[in-house]
Amino acid sequence: WEIIGQALYSMGGGGYVFNGTDMIVVGGYLGGYSASYTRNVTVYDPSSNSWYQLPQFPLQVGYTAVGYLNGVVFVVGGLMFTTLGLVFGRIYYLDHGTWYRSYNYENPSLAQSSYLQVGDQLYVIGGLNQDTSLLSSVVDVITLNAPPTTPRQPVVISGNETAIVQWNPVNYSTGYYLRLNGNGS
Repeated sequence: WEIIGQALYSMGGGGYVFNGTDMIVVGGYLGGYSASYTRNVTVYDPSSNSWYQLPQFPLQVGYTAVGYLNGVVFVVGGLMFTTLGLVFGRIYYLDHGTWYRSYNYENPSLAQSSYLQVGDQLYVIGGLNQDTSLLSSVVDVITLNAPPTTPRQPVVISGNETAIVQWNPVNYSTGYYLRLNGNGS
């Protein structure tokens, strides 16, 4: 064993994933009280032995499960802190530099779990069940769904009181909403 470098800051309990070239670390415990969790998202590039940062996570977080699919980072459960206290089971994803909160939840809500990603499945194994405060033996499988891409500007062909709207389909979409403004255009 040998030490090859240093992380950007001292911490433990960060969630991590290897995306094929880099290791992504989300959050972590900095020591002290609950306010000592970080929002940092750092990336280690082993080819250059260097670190850089991604946009900060929306909440202080630690002991979370992290996945990666098609350029999107997923953060599942763990200890997440708002100004009002802990929140349980939330799932977030980082897409093109912006964090989004998923409408899905981890069930049950776990922290300090073991986890492994296989393809588009994130297996979360055991840990602390945040609803009961007891250790769990559950194996939770979360399917990582890459969010839909933004549709390209549609092509509109107008005629006599008719219009044809054409666009390329959006990955993972199940429907579309078309909205007209007040003047009928």
